[in-house]
Parts: sequence; C-alpha cells; structure tokens
Amino acid sequence: VAGNAGGAVEDSESEYETDSEPDIFNKANPELGLRATKKPELERAAADPWTAFFVWLLEVVNYRAATDSGAPVAKLLSTLVSPERQSADLRIQDLTDGKLLCALLVALKPDCLTQVLPMPLGRVAQFQQACKKIGVRPFDVLTPPDLLPEDPDINDAPPRPDVVL
Repeated sequence: VAGNAGGAVEDSESEYETDSEPDIFNKANPELGLRATKKPELERAAADPWTAFFVWLLEVVNYRAATDSGAPVAKLLSTLVSPERQSADLRIQDLTDGKLLCALLVALKPDCLTQVLPMPLGRVAQFQQACKKIGVRPFDVLTPPDLLPEDPDINDAPPRPDVVL
C-alpha cells in the first residue's frame, strides 16, 4: 500500500504478494528470496484441475523411464507413453484407453504389471485389478464409466436412414 501526495491510500501490487486467500499466505518471504510468481501451468491448473495430475503423472513416468533406461520397465513405459508427450497436450479423455493409467502403475510399482493388454477396455480392467492387488480401496479406483465421455443427447443424434417417420 502506497500513499500519494493527496494523502489518499491506493493499492499497489508487490512482487512479494500472492493470490492466496488466507492473509497469512498473502506474503512471500523476501528475506529468503521468495517472490510471487505467475507460472502459466499454474494458471492453467486453476482452470483445469486435471492439469496438476497430468504434470505429476508424466514426471513420475519419465523419472522411472530415465532411472531404469534399458530395462524392461523402461521399454514397457515407452510403448505406453511417448517420451515426447507433454502434459499440456493431455486431457481427461486420454485416460480412456488405459495407457496412461497402466504407465502410472508400472512407474510406481513395476512388478504389478509385467505386460499390458492390447485392448483399451482390457487395459482399464487390468488397471482396476492391479490397483486392488496393491491395496487401493475398490471405491477409490476409476471404473470404465468414470473414464467414458458423457452419453450424447439422443435428441441431437441424426435420424437413422432406415427409420421412416
């Protein structure tokens, strides 16, 4: 807050202020060299809650592939997720084929999946079974309906050519 010649007080944005709600978190500590930053991925994460998950998922998968390079785990990961894949390109629909889900499991616990099924629904089922096997509660595991897009509105569908009204 800065004063001007007329004595009125006007708000000014400091490089040490953040956008957090609670007042205790509104200031970074300049003595430690901390300043508020505006990162594009954080702004996008605020708009799309899946962004942070995809960033984390790719970091985990890429880390495992780099630390186990040349091992069967790294080869399996490269068949599931391209090393050039960027989190900015990923959307919730990318989970529907099960590749990213299986890649995450392989990266976290390589022995839980030794090979991945070729069919998308098979990979999703494989993901569910592996999650249960490693102790994830059944109601915390994604199911195929969770991953499928919403049903299209039947009224918006084009009429079938063989149906006469």
